[in-house]
Amino acid sequence: MNSAGAAVNSEDARLLVERVGPLATIQDLGRPGWFDSGGGVSGAADRGALRLANRLVGNPEGHAGIEVLLGGLTIRTRRHTTLSVTGAPA
Repeated sequence: MNSAGAAVNSEDARLLVERVGPLATIQDLGRPGWFDSGGGVSGAADRGALRLANRLVGNPEGHAGIEVLLGGLTIRTRRHTTLSVTGAPA
């Protein structure tokens, strides 16, 4: 099911997550400016890397991405897909 409650056909999926590893989350640029209202900034740990990844694939800089900590993420595609991997050197 997707967020609207509709069934999702795996044949339509662009990315299939086969293994997550220790930690992989979906992150955007967070919510800066809401701290005085009790909201934490949150968002990607490396905002510069997220912005760069989005620019490299033609997305607006604030689109969400998969943030991976400690590696281990395994994904597969079923069709042509443009991906960008950015971040600090290992």
